[in-house]
Amino acid sequence: MPRIWLKLRGIVKGPSRLLSAARPIAALLMVGMVLVAGGPGTLLLADPLYPTLSLLMQSDAAYDVGSAGKMATANPDDLLFRVMGPQTPSSMRKADIVNFVANLNTWSGRLWFNVDATKNAFEKHYWGNTYLPANAYKAYIDYFAEVNQALTAAGHRTFDGIGLETEDSYLQKTGAFLGHSGTIGSYLGSKGLTSAKIATTGSYKQASDFADLDVDLLTIQAYNFDHGDPTGFATPSTASAQSLASSIAGTLAANYVADPGALTTPGVVVMFSYEDIDGTKFFGVDGPGGTVWNTPLFQQFLTDFKAQPGMDGTTLGVYDVGTAFIKWETTLDSEVPEPSTTLLALLGLVSLLLGRCRT
Repeated sequence: MPRIWLKLRGIVKGPSRLLSAARPIAALLMVGMVLVAGGPGTLLLADPLYPTLSLLMQSDAAYDVGSAGKMATANPDDLLFRVMGPQTPSSMRKADIVNFVANLNTWSGRLWFNVDATKNAFEKHYWGNTYLPANAYKAYIDYFAEVNQALTAAGHRTFDGIGLETEDSYLQKTGAFLGHSGTIGSYLGSKGLTSAKIATTGSYKQASDFADLDVDLLTIQAYNFDHGDPTGFATPSTASAQSLASSIAGTLAANYVADPGALTTPGVVVMFSYEDIDGTKFFGVDGPGGTVWNTPLFQQFLTDFKAQPGMDGTTLGVYDVGTAFIKWETTLDSEVPEPSTTLLALLGLVSLLLGRCRT
């Protein structure tokens, strides 16, 4: 057989160099074949790490660098970052928030300062002693302004808006109070925050209130239904994904017969939950055999939900993203699939090519 020569980068090399050059290429081909072959329990290069969602909302505070990285990787349009009062025991401080925001890196979505506005937190003076309950909102906005000033001084991005949940709070869910032209908007302006956005939450029945509230973002809870939540959460599976999608979409649609466009209005987000509420864990439940609503199963639910009548144009989000990350990440698996016939044939071809290089 005639000798094979390879001229690489202007240097003439012999057959042994050709073999050396071929080996890493073949190795990459084999790794690529394994990844392409895939199989149950195997993470492919094309597999998403987290489901595709427009909004992530925290139920508690997580300020570590790792959490920031996860949030950025999930890449939502909106992140509602839970902020406890500055005097809350064993909680974050301003420096912790600054560090968290710094580690969001290049993520460029809208960042919300979502305060713990519960009566309990205010009455325990976690928000200080400056204001009476009727003016609790001023304590929240004062701290919002203070943290943004600290972020600016550190050279980081700032929070785009403030999130105010009115349930069990001293806040009023009306446009006259929450809106840009209302009490909140006026006080934001007095603090030099005229351009700050405003967000709030609502029950699954309140999507039609969006325009009247005069806010920029309204997340509605697609859970805690008056007549009980649908079954299926406790058995994570593709069948349950379809069943839950159909049931939840049906309940929502029945409440907006007179206003069918309410759920698809820009600024309204339909939010699902991984939270544990009175023993009901929604998508956060652990099913038989340790099954969970991980990334593939929850993504299937989202796809099925969007396929329901009237739901295609909805914007979707998740509450209690801390728990959700734990469940989503169980998708990762080091298991290598059994080689298929096609894969074995491809590996044989690569081996044959390497063998020819040796002659």
